[in-house]
Amino acid sequence: MAVLSNTLPINQLLRRPIVEQATGWTRSTIYRNIKKHLFTKPICLGGGRVAWPQTEVAALNQARIAGKSDADIMALVIELESLRTSVDDSSANHPVAILANSAIPTNSTLAQKTEPKSAWSAAIGGGQ
Repeated sequence: MAVLSNTLPINQLLRRPIVEQATGWTRSTIYRNIKKHLFTKPICLGGGRVAWPQTEVAALNQARIAGKSDADIMALVIELESLRTSVDDSSANHPVAILANSAIPTNSTLAQKTEPKSAWSAAIGGGQ
């Protein structure tokens, strides 16, 4: 896993052909194992493109290398997929956590943050 500034891990997204190489599986085997809950679901990138977090692929490969049972791998898949949506306190400064916790401005919040009316604008009733 790459590291930025020796503190922030970067979890690369691997496209399907790379996942096929990493696992040694064909496309159909990957999706068959997803249905059996033996491999994590892909993340949709839009436009029909999908990818998997590199750490998930590595963790699942390591479990297989270690000889874990299908039941153990199913439990690992559930854990890995649940971690996608949770952010713990230790990673609060991670760029993904910052982005997830930031307020995205809406039209109403942008309207509230407009510049004060100028004297000219107030005199002609503009900016209301």
